[in-house]
Amino acid sequence: MAHRSPEVKLNLRFSEVLRRRLERTAARNNRSMNTEIIHRLESSLDQEELEQRLGPILAARTRYGEAFDKWISELIGNAVETAVERVWREDAGRAEKPSLLRHKEEGSK
Repeated sequence: MAHRSPEVKLNLRFSEVLRRRLERTAARNNRSMNTEIIHRLESSLDQEELEQRLGPILAARTRYGEAFDKWISELIGNAVETAVERVWREDAGRAEKPSLLRHKEEGSK
């Protein structure tokens, strides 16, 4: 069972225009206004955290451009290839290769 943080009650003041926007959006998303507000706050905080974590990566991409993209592509390709080869080795007794390996070989023909 997942452990939940205790909930707290918080009174907020915001404009009637914003309340109506939240109400419409909540209805469109089939959520209560409370759930919509919580969802939006969490999304905003998650986005901010992601931007902070990705900041150095995005800065490197801006600085190195196409060379960075090529390096990332090769890095991901190597990681996928290594993972597929590991699965293949672990399941070497199978009659046929895992679909990822078959697809790779078919594409190289």
